[in-house]
Formats: sequence, C-alpha cells, structure tokens
Amino acid sequence: QAPDIYAKGDTLVFNVARYANATDNAIIDVIKRLPGIKVEDDGTIKYQGKPINKFYIDGDDFLGGQYGLATNNISHKDVKSVEVMENHQPVKALEGIDFPEEAGINIKLSEEAKGKWVGVAKAGTGAQPWLYDG
Repeated sequence: QAPDIYAKGDTLVFNVARYANATDNAIIDVIKRLPGIKVEDDGTIKYQGKPINKFYIDGDDFLGGQYGLATNNISHKDVKSVEVMENHQPVKALEGIDFPEEAGINIKLSEEAKGKWVGVAKAGTGAQPWLYDG
C-alpha cells in the first residue's frame, strides 16, 4: 500500500485514498485536510500560508486561475494523488533561474477516470415573452 505522503525532489505527493473519508464528495474536501494546505472561504488554495501559483490536472493547466471548477466538480474517487510542487516556477524559460516562493498543485487522475466526463449541467426553457436562462 502506498504511503500517506512522500517526497519526490521538491514535490510532496499525497495519496488521496489515505486522506479521504466517506463524507467527501469532491476533491476539494480531501485537499482541505492535507497538511500545510488551507482552503479559504472564496476557494483560494494556500500552501504554507501563500496562494498557489498554478493548478494542474495531470500536468496540464486547463483552467488558468479558475481551478475551483475542477476542485468542486471532480470526485475524490477519480484522483489518485495530489502533488504539491514547492517553489514552483510556472514559466519554463525561468526554471532554475527564478525560484518563486509559491507552490503549484497537480492532481493526478486515476486510470479509470481519464477520459471520463465530469461536471454539472444547468438548463432552462420558456416561451415568449419569457427568456431562456441557462
């Protein structure tokens, strides 16, 4: 069985299964319990008291700063691990030159979850003079 947490260079890898419990829905519920991480009321994720500078899903930055879309909609059951990359430099050209104090987070999806659609849908309908909402 994988350990709760281990280091890989300057990256801490958290085994999601070891931090999850039966009441968790989305991955944000697990992230809130990881050591060193705090999630603010507005959804901002902080590591060691500083906001993260990037949020990746399997190494890709799909959402820019809108990571709440992922953290609130991806089930913790679909995530294998959460990686905290300390002093993460998101600009590849500056790697090894400039060392920011902020961390980045990468969530690694389980093999079963890759390619699976996740999300929330909203729809509405009406007839004149009412307006479509959604």
